[in-house]
Amino acid sequence: MRSQSTLNIAIAVLLTLFSLATASGAQKPPFTVTISAPATVVAGGDLFVEVETKNVSKEAIQIVWGELYTIMVRDESGKEVAPKPGTRGGSSALVSVEPGMALKDRVPLSSNYDLTELGKYVVQVTRPLHHDDPKSDRVQSNAITITVVPRK
Repeated sequence: MRSQSTLNIAIAVLLTLFSLATASGAQKPPFTVTISAPATVVAGGDLFVEVETKNVSKEAIQIVWGELYTIMVRDESGKEVAPKPGTRGGSSALVSVEPGMALKDRVPLSSNYDLTELGKYVVQVTRPLHHDDPKSDRVQSNAITITVVPRK
């Protein structure tokens, strides 16, 4: 009887240690990325996506403000819309962001992607978790849907 009780306690301790190790491995990123844009745009019209990168940690963090986004645009069928040739580039700066504060950027989506076909497009933005390693894990924004409508 006593050995069964000891075994149960040992199993409980191991399960607790395993759950703690698993929980600590999935750390929350120190920032979030949220995007917004008008729900509709006229075909061929200007469209900008607002990108907000917010520090959700308890200490100041360094964030590159500017051209460090990966923008994904997909049409109604889920097919990726390729960026227009030569649309990358621009300036960027390393900025310190205090806890609870956010950087806001305005990305000219219609200048970078051909959105003249009528229909719905899903847009999402990612950025590297570590500014000094663009190949690091990425933080994803929310996905938004934009409808391209005909000119009147």
